[in-house]
Parts: sequence; structure tokens; C-alpha cells
Amino acid sequence: MNKIINKWMKMSSVERMRLSIKLLIWLFAFTIVFLAVFGHHFFGPNSAFSSVFDSDTDGFDMIGSWIDVQIPTILKSIVFIVVALVISKILSWVIMKFLLISKRGITAAKLIESFIKYFTAIVIIIMILLIFGVDSLALFASVGILGLIVGLSAQSLISDIISGVFIVFENQYQVGDFIIIDTFRGQVMSIGIRTTQVIDAGGNIKVINNSEIKTIINLSASPSLAVVEVSIHYDDFLRADQIFKTQLSALKPQLPKFIDGPTYIGPIEFADAGIQVKFIGKVDETDRYQAERDLRTALKAFMDQHQIEIPYPRMVVVNKETMNR
Repeated sequence: MNKIINKWMKMSSVERMRLSIKLLIWLFAFTIVFLAVFGHHFFGPNSAFSSVFDSDTDGFDMIGSWIDVQIPTILKSIVFIVVALVISKILSWVIMKFLLISKRGITAAKLIESFIKYFTAIVIIIMILLIFGVDSLALFASVGILGLIVGLSAQSLISDIISGVFIVFENQYQVGDFIIIDTFRGQVMSIGIRTTQVIDAGGNIKVINNSEIKTIINLSASPSLAVVEVSIHYDDFLRADQIFKTQLSALKPQLPKFIDGPTYIGPIEFADAGIQVKFIGKVDETDRYQAERDLRTALKAFMDQHQIEIPYPRMVVVNKETMNR
């Protein structure tokens, strides 16, 4: 009981409202079924509830009789559901097995797997209705009308699906790529038939409708640029400039994540305490932040080795009494 209370207290007001509505709906549905089956026992044979079943038939007997009649149909439906789910799982496994050979293959596999799930659910619903005796012509006519209604009312859904297909076949980005969408930077987790899921460095997952992706920056399309800026003391700059130009290549063995570089660019700013210099190198986007950290570590050791001073704030205390003597 305490766990339930603690869980309730941790919920937001919106989550509490949703849970309350769900509980009320289930309670209402249970009450209707209970009254339909047992109402004539509590309110008498002349009550409105007695007309739900024959007055001489108990609710349980009525349900039991219906189950006896429908057992073959129910078993047939269960068999069809199991077969449909098994086939969809086998198809998904085969697709994932043969397409998981490249990033683009993974992306296509995720999209096809998402499509198979939706298609299987629709086929199961239609076939169960046919098994229970629904007229096929009326059913397909209803499906056609329903499709027209959905097409008119759910244009954004159709737009999401079409956009998802174009994203995959135009190779705009793939599963595993690092992208920026509306200032949100992260790695693509999956590309579904409706949405794209992106996870950032903090583990936050952003789910975006495919049709809402207007502009993206694909950071994995080509090697990214790792950039490190260091401040050099004015007195040491000319010497440091020559050392960086001639000896920086000695750091390469210590920086395996760099595809190209690092390269010394030169001074970029005259700051208050020193001169800012820039170093760049090409790395995989997955390793960019770690590569920049590794370069800073290597530069600190390199500068200490060559006695190149990094300026830092100093505080000078002046004693007026000592100065006046």
C-alpha cells in the first residue's frame, strides 16, 4: 500500500488525471457488465436489467452458451493471430539478418519492421472480423470509406509516412548518425514509419514526427572538426609559434582518434592575458568531444615540456604602509 501511495505522490498532476480517467472508464465498464449479468438478481425480474438476457436464463448460462457456440470461431481466431504474429516475427528476423550489414541497411530494416507491425495489426483485425461472419463486401466497403475518412482527417499521419520513406531512400540520415534538428543534437536511434527517435549525450530521447523535420545537419556525413583553443603568454608567443609549426606532428601517435591532424592554425585573438591560438583536426563525430579532451591533455604536456607558459589570472596585493616607508 505504501508503494502505491509513494508512486501516486511522485506523479505529476497530468499523470494523476490520466490515471484517474482510465480507472473511471474501467470502473464504468465493469459496472455495466456486472449489472447486465446480475442486475435482475438485485433489482427483480421486472427491472430494465432483466431484458438484457432472457428472464429465465442466468447471465452465466447465457455467456456459457455463447462460448459453446463460438468455441470453433474463437479457436480459429487464436490460431490465425498466432500464425500472423509468428510470420511477422520471422519476416522481421529475416530482414534484420540480411540488412544489418551497413548503417543504411539498419535504417531500412527499422523502417520495414515498423511497417510490418502496422500491416500485421490491420490484417489480424480484418481477418478476425471475417472469421466471426462479417460480410466481406460490406467489410471492405467499410474499410474503403474508413480509409477515405482517415485520409482526409489524418493528413499529418500520411505526411509522416511519406516523409519517412523519402528520408530512408534519399539517405538524408541513417540509424547511428549524429544529427542536429532544431538545436537538438543527438544520435539517431531509429527511423520508424511515423517518427524518428534521437538520443542526446545526456540520455534524453526526442521523438520527432517525420513530416516536421524540415532542416537537419548530418554531422556524420563527413569527418567532423575538433577545435581546441589555447592561450599563450605574450612573452612566449614567438617561440611557441615556431615550435608548434615544426614539432606539433610529434603529438600524432598520442592521438589515435584523429583521422587527420591535429594542425596548428595560428593566432586568432589578442586577449588581455595572452594570445589565443587554434588547433584543429578531423575526427569521427562519435569521438569529437573525447578527441578534443585528448588534444588538450597532450598540448598541456607538450607546452610544459617546452616551457611555454599558459597565462592565468594573478592577484597582486599592495601594502600601502610598506610603500610609504
